[in-house]
Amino acid sequence: MLRAAAGDAGRAYKQQLLDLLDLRAGQTVLDVGCGPGTDLSALAQRVGDGGTVIGVDRDPDMLARARERTKDLRRVEIRGGDVSACPAAGP
Repeated sequence: MLRAAAGDAGRAYKQQLLDLLDLRAGQTVLDVGCGPGTDLSALAQRVGDGGTVIGVDRDPDMLARARERTKDLRRVEIRGGDVSACPAAGP
C-alpha cells in the first residue's frame, strides 16, 4: 500500500482528497487509522500553526513510526486507540 501511495496515481489521489477536505488554517483534524503517519504532515501543513492534527491508530508499531515521522511537527498529536472507543476527546 505504501508503494502504491507513493506512485503518481497515489500522490494524485491524496492531493485530490486533501483538496476535497477543504481544510483551513486553525482547524483540528482527526486521522483515524493513521498507520505510520504518512498523511499527517500534509494535514498539518493545511491547518497551519494554529491548527492541530490528531493521528490515532491501534497498532503500537504504526504509532511508533508515526511518532518518528512527525517528531518535528509540534501541532501533531499521536494517540493509541481504536475507532470503536476513539481517544480524540479532550481531557
